Amino acid sequence: MLLKISVENFHSFKNKVELDFTSKDGANFQKTKFGNVAPVTAIFGKNASGKTNFLKSLNFLRGFCGGRSSNNTIDSIKTFLFNSDPTKFEVEFFEDEQLFNYKLVVDSSSSVSESLWVEDKLVMKREGTKINLVDTNHKSIEMPVPRDLSAIRHAERNLDGEYNYINSVSKFFYCIESNVYHNSFNIDNTSVYNISRRLAKDKFSFGLTEKLLTQFDPSLKRIELNKREFKDREQFYPVFYHKSGNQEFAVSLDQESSAIKRLYGILPLVLFVSAVGGVLVIDELESHLHPQIVNKLLELFLKFNSNNAQLIFTTHQVLLMDILPKDAIWIAEKEDCGSNMTKLVDRMAEGSIDINDISGNYLSGRFDITKANIKK
Repeated sequence: MLLKISVENFHSFKNKVELDFTSKDGANFQKTKFGNVAPVTAIFGKNASGKTNFLKSLNFLRGFCGGRSSNNTIDSIKTFLFNSDPTKFEVEFFEDEQLFNYKLVVDSSSSVSESLWVEDKLVMKREGTKINLVDTNHKSIEMPVPRDLSAIRHAERNLDGEYNYINSVSKFFYCIESNVYHNSFNIDNTSVYNISRRLAKDKFSFGLTEKLLTQFDPSLKRIELNKREFKDREQFYPVFYHKSGNQEFAVSLDQESSAIKRLYGILPLVLFVSAVGGVLVIDELESHLHPQIVNKLLELFLKFNSNNAQLIFTTHQVLLMDILPKDAIWIAEKEDCGSNMTKLVDRMAEGSIDINDISGNYLSGRFDITKANIKK
């Protein structure tokens, strides 16, 4: 599970900003030996406040360390206003019952530094194109790494089981699912094929996806996953069957409503991640969806969450503020020095807030840190 993540000099974030997913209170949080961890985290904020940019940090690490995308290279990093200061990431998480701390620093010349701690022990250090690692017998080795590759990915490909902590770290980043790509609001063909392929193998998730989509759209009666051969591979794509009177007609995903398109891209991921574990990152969860459907998605994620899965999403649906745990809500805001993120409970401590109307206080600007007239 993801415990903490910080970014610095990345997109709209100039200064270091950290999200802490743990809570001392722990009510409605997942209880683990490493603390109480939020299974669901929501990020609110005005347009252009930096919400999506923060999710991009997870998406980058997913690709760079987990190998999920060839587009997430060190050369793809965008600094704050294109300055030449180093970009820094730090992630604290646990995987396979071990606590990890991973740090990545990329400077203006694309020189890379990486370090990995297991509990309180430094087990990997990378400077430029050299890695030093410690195996389970406390022996240290040095190996080269290509400039544009993560030391995690490179070591996983080239080392054996004596460095099994590397596999755990790679698995953590690989198990980050995300819709933060070139267009977060529309599902692209690659995602359609990937989701359909997984649904074809997972009959339970397919059946539940079909059941829920037919509930959300009364005219939709069933879904078929059709198969075709493409470049020596099997490719699956969905066909949606609607009924009007006594007539049934087939509709492709391209012809479906925006809501069905959106749900087909999100709902299976909710089911996959909640069942097997990992981190699901969704940008603007409520886009094209009725508030009741959003509530249902959150309900499903929590209901089927059996492996310490986490959902992190951005949203403008302020009514969720009155439902979610207050220490699982973050507010993004842009100031002169870039974007910033603060926990709702910390913002509430700045003034007298009606805890029964958090959404109303938010809409009235009571949590706006740029306002000088917060009522005490």
